[in-house]
Amino acid sequence: MSRLYEEVRIRLEEMSMITTRILKINPSPGSEVSFRPLASGTDEFEAVELTRTSRGCIGYDYRQGACFEFGGAGSEARPTKEGQTL
Repeated sequence: MSRLYEEVRIRLEEMSMITTRILKINPSPGSEVSFRPLASGTDEFEAVELTRTSRGCIGYDYRQGACFEFGGAGSEARPTKEGQTL
């Protein structure tokens, strides 16, 4: 289990780094890597929050293959189409 935990943690950090790089965001020292599902209410949107920064949150919609940034922080947050990057 400890090896599996380490592997998952490393992969999440990698997802977070790739997503912030795609969005051209420099994460602050206090940034937090996470994996929190975001409520969708639709079949078109299925996303997770990957990073919390001082500026907001960064996520990935794996149905659409899009990285996005949003100001909310929690399951009620949902990005707008304008904030997404493929």
